[in-house]
Amino acid sequence: MLNSGFRVRLTISRGKEARAIPTLDITLGPKLTAEEAQAIYEQGPEAVVFALLQMAKMLAEQQHKPGDSPSTPSGMKPVYHKDTTPRRRKKPGRKKGHKGSRRPPPVIHQRVVLRLERCPVCQGQVTPCQQTRTRIALDIPENINPVVTQYTIHRDWCPQCRKRVEPMVPDALPHAQMGHRVLVLSAWV
Repeated sequence: MLNSGFRVRLTISRGKEARAIPTLDITLGPKLTAEEAQAIYEQGPEAVVFALLQMAKMLAEQQHKPGDSPSTPSGMKPVYHKDTTPRRRKKPGRKKGHKGSRRPPPVIHQRVVLRLERCPVCQGQVTPCQQTRTRIALDIPENINPVVTQYTIHRDWCPQCRKRVEPMVPDALPHAQMGHRVLVLSAWV
């Protein structure tokens, strides 16, 4: 809504002659009356042009941004026009002192030890270390009885790469607990 008023003193010059138009106290916008429009008109064409330019400027300032209607999907709005969402205030998880809950550990049916003989990056000889980690992968075998395998993965030192290296687990994707057959079955179903 346009409801702001403005006071204007126009100085109009024609050649060397200049005349000052008295200050008008007129509110441009939806509340503009016929008498006020007539007062602007009586000031001359320059005053009419000036008033129209002021109204156009006010309209341009108050127009909405593109794609700013309530029905516009958020994906259609540019990121710099979106409102920032407030940060999550509540800490995730159970409260301190409360018993945690998670899926019970599975029964392990077989154990496989993985060890590298050569570095997978540079193919250099590795030096054995005592550090290991365990990873559990659930998979569905061909006979549909689930088999849980715990892999003991030896981490060894590669002096050429100057870092710890370990073999890949052959029957599961990185960071996944489910094996290849479970993933393929879930994608197929």
